Amino acid sequence: MRKPAIGIQNYNEGVTIEETIHAIKKAGFRDVFVQWYDERKWEMKQKEQVKLCQELGLNILFAHISYKDIKDLWKEGKEGDKVLRRIRKNLGEAKLHHIPMIVMHLEHGDEEFPNKEVGYRRLKLIEQYARRMNLLIAFENTKNTRILSDAYWFARDYNTGLCFDSGHYHAFSNEEDFPFSIGQSRTLAITFHDNDGTEDSHLLPFDGTIKWRPITEKLKTLKYRGPVTMNPVYRGDYLKKLTLDQFYLEAFKRGQKIAEIFGDENYE
Repeated sequence: MRKPAIGIQNYNEGVTIEETIHAIKKAGFRDVFVQWYDERKWEMKQKEQVKLCQELGLNILFAHISYKDIKDLWKEGKEGDKVLRRIRKNLGEAKLHHIPMIVMHLEHGDEEFPNKEVGYRRLKLIEQYARRMNLLIAFENTKNTRILSDAYWFARDYNTGLCFDSGHYHAFSNEEDFPFSIGQSRTLAITFHDNDGTEDSHLLPFDGTIKWRPITEKLKTLKYRGPVTMNPVYRGDYLKKLTLDQFYLEAFKRGQKIAEIFGDENYE
């Protein structure tokens, strides 16, 4: 059976990131992903988080990079070039720290796309740069699934694919019209978390209104081969109900439950 994995969450409340990483290890997780947000001054720097994970024997699946000013990627001129440089820098950092893949947003919110062709060209440059370093890039679904689909087909190569985010899918998408076809044999990552369909609240799976079996069955048809990777946040009511250790033990159990739906088919 495929194993549960989880994100190292810097937005957990009332605990340190070091405590979070140790709780994840203690719960039985072996695979994680890290947040790599340049603009955030984390209490423990990004590279220090990676170092601690590696010291504890946690395998880093990917780095989720920042979506700050990502709308500028679609603009001509210096603002867009600045975002391009930042993403290339993040790719270089991933390579340096032996992280095989980055996950990135293509938009954030309901912004307009002033020059799609400029954005597509920049995405192609990003893809080519990653390919030279033998890195993978997964584009994550957010609100605008049309731009996700168009950009994916434009920049498509063997090292690009989809990162399916269940929370975004449930809160932001018309689920019946979601372009699952872009992930055909190229779904490189998932981030599973739950919500009530109105906001991206990052609950543990089965604590919201997502119907997990249909999503899992759909991903099985796309031949998703990776672990059950979750991204819940320890905050809100969880602080009253569970200790940090209990939260991640429960996360591990929820991941196992989803893994049972997946079964072993197509798992590597």
